[in-house]
Amino acid sequence: MSDLGINIIVGTLSGFLGAFILYLIQEYRVKKNKLVISDFEDERIIDREIIEKLSTGFSLEKAKTVLGAPLIHKKLDETIFEVGLKTNSYIYNFKNALLKITSQDNLCIDTTTVLFKYKSKGKIKFIPSIFDDDVKPFGKCKVEKFILNLVRNHTSLRTMKDASCGIEIFIPNPLYKYFTYFCEYSEHVEKYYNSNDINDLLGSVIYGVCISNEEKLSFFAY
Repeated sequence: MSDLGINIIVGTLSGFLGAFILYLIQEYRVKKNKLVISDFEDERIIDREIIEKLSTGFSLEKAKTVLGAPLIHKKLDETIFEVGLKTNSYIYNFKNALLKITSQDNLCIDTTTVLFKYKSKGKIKFIPSIFDDDVKPFGKCKVEKFILNLVRNHTSLRTMKDASCGIEIFIPNPLYKYFTYFCEYSEHVEKYYNSNDINDLLGSVIYGVCISNEEKLSFFAY
């Protein structure tokens, strides 16, 4: 091959190499300055002890110190029972559950909602602990007759991602708190949608709860 041919090949390769290096530099600069959006799932796992401590009356500031910055902050979140009642809410996406805390005055927690994710169901004991001898953990426990007998309020829930329902009960001394349990979508829940009869929820799987100190002050997490 002549020197001219070799020079042409070397020049061509040099041109390609130079263009490729320039491309890599430009991509690096773009990625360096680009805001990447992920699913923001926190690798931490929330447990029953934390859930019970983050109950009504707990300092919101201390809660944020423990939990960190929320994934979502809503200033006008609505309850599932009372139309028009709105408040501040803070949502966290933990590895095993969605957590929502609300506060009307932004000083103390009013409600705590936890919805356990599919892979984590069956690992956290039922709340409150007074039911420990009666039911299985969240995701495995089901709506039983003694729970239905305690129901004060109930409603169907439909969002873009979830179809569920909430049943609220009140536990007197020593807790004096309201617990709204959320049921997984199933044939029981579908039947309840059509009848509005809570007895149709018998046997439904419970996968979440909202803890509150006021009746009908309950929030769903999504």
